Amino acid sequence: MTRTVQEHWQVIEEMLRKKDRSRSHAEQLRGGVAGLLTTLEGRESILRRLNGEGGKFEGRQRFVDEVFRVLENPEPAIAELGPRDRLAIQEAVVKQTRPAVDSAHWNMLWLLHREGCMNAGQMVLESLGKVAKRRDDLLRTLPRLQAWERVTPDRIVSLLETAKQASRDVELTDRIERVLSWARGLRSMGEKREARNHLPVPESPIGRSANLVVEKSSVGPVESAAAPDTSSVGEQSQVPKVVSRPELPPGPEDAVQTLPMLFKAIENLFKRQDEKRAELQREQTAAREELARIRADLQVQQELTHEHSAKAERLEQVLNDRSRELAAARDQVRQLEQQLAEARQEIEAARRRAEDYIHEATLAHDNAVRSFQASLWDRLRACLVEVLDEDPHHTDLSPDQVFFRHRLQEIRDALRELGVPPY
Repeated sequence: MTRTVQEHWQVIEEMLRKKDRSRSHAEQLRGGVAGLLTTLEGRESILRRLNGEGGKFEGRQRFVDEVFRVLENPEPAIAELGPRDRLAIQEAVVKQTRPAVDSAHWNMLWLLHREGCMNAGQMVLESLGKVAKRRDDLLRTLPRLQAWERVTPDRIVSLLETAKQASRDVELTDRIERVLSWARGLRSMGEKREARNHLPVPESPIGRSANLVVEKSSVGPVESAAAPDTSSVGEQSQVPKVVSRPELPPGPEDAVQTLPMLFKAIENLFKRQDEKRAELQREQTAAREELARIRADLQVQQELTHEHSAKAERLEQVLNDRSRELAAARDQVRQLEQQLAEARQEIEAARRRAEDYIHEATLAHDNAVRSFQASLWDRLRACLVEVLDEDPHHTDLSPDQVFFRHRLQEIRDALRELGVPPY
C-alpha cells in the first residue's frame, strides 16, 4: 500500500522522537525518507521543511543524515531521479545545515563532488570560510571541528582537494595544502590500521601459542580451572613477547603478513588512480566547456571589434571632412576680418572727409548768411533811415505817416531779431 506524503512525515517524526533507537526504527526512518524522495510532492515537502516551514523541526540533524545515506546508496526508485531533482535536495541540505557541527553538511558536499557537480569546490570554500576567519590557521581550526568527527578521512581529503583546485588565492591555497597534508596522513593511518585488522594469523608454533594464550584469557574462571595446564613455566614467560609481536628476522611468515597489505595498497592505489582519472575527466570536460564559451565570447568580441573599427574609420573620415571644412571656414573668416578692417578704415576716412566737408559747408554757410545779411542791410538801410533812431519829437506827422512809421519800426525790430544788420 502506497503511503501519502503526510503519512511518511508522521512515521519520520515518530521515529525522530524516539530516544531508544533500534534497527527496525532506523529502517522505518530510512523508508520514510526514501518514500519522500521518490515523489515530487515529497521532495518539495522536504525543501519546505528544511527552509523552516512547519515550525520547529525536532531531530533535524538526524533527518539530514538519513537523507544523505539514502542518496549515497540509493534504491532503484531513487536512483532513477534526475540530476536536477537530486541537486535541489543536496543544495538545500548544504544551505540549511551548519558546517561547524553538522556532519551531513560535509558528507553532502562530498556526495556533490563525487557526482561531478562543477560548483562543489566553490561551495567547499564558502563552508571553510564560515568555520574559519580569513587569517585563521586552518590546521588549528579544522581538525578540532565537531562536524568532522563523523566524516571519514578519505572524504575530507577529497573535499580539501576540490577546494584547493577551486581556490584562486595563493595564500588560501597554501593554508588548504597544510590541512590536506594532515588529512592525507590521517587517511594513511586509517588504511594501515584497516590493513592490520584484516591480516591473517599465520599457523606457526609461535602463532598457535599466541592463540592458545588468547583463548585462555577469554575463558571464564570455571572453564580455566577445568582446563588442563599444558604449558610450562618457560612458555608462559614467553607469552607477552609473542602477544606483543616482537620484530623477527624476515622470513616466510613476514611475507605472508606483508602480501595482504601490499594487495590492499595496490588496490587503494588503483582506486585513487580511478578517482584521479575521473576527476581529470571532469576537469577536462569543464575546461572544454570553458574553452567553448571563451571561443564564443572571442568570436563575439571580434565581431564587435570589426564593427567598432568600421565605425571608427567612418568617424575618422567625417572628422577629416569636418577639419577641412573648418580650415576653409577659418580662411573665409580671415578674409572677412581683413575686409571688415579695410571697410572700417574706409568708413573712418569717409567720416573724416564728411566732417571736413561739413565744417567747410558750415563756414561757407555762415559766410553766405553774413554776406546776405550785410547786402540786405545795405539795401534796406536807405529805406529805414527814417526810423533808425528813436525820435519822439515828430508831432507834425499825419496819422498815416505815424502808422507807416510804426510799421517800419516793427520791420526794423524783426530784422534785428534775424541778425540784420550783422553787428
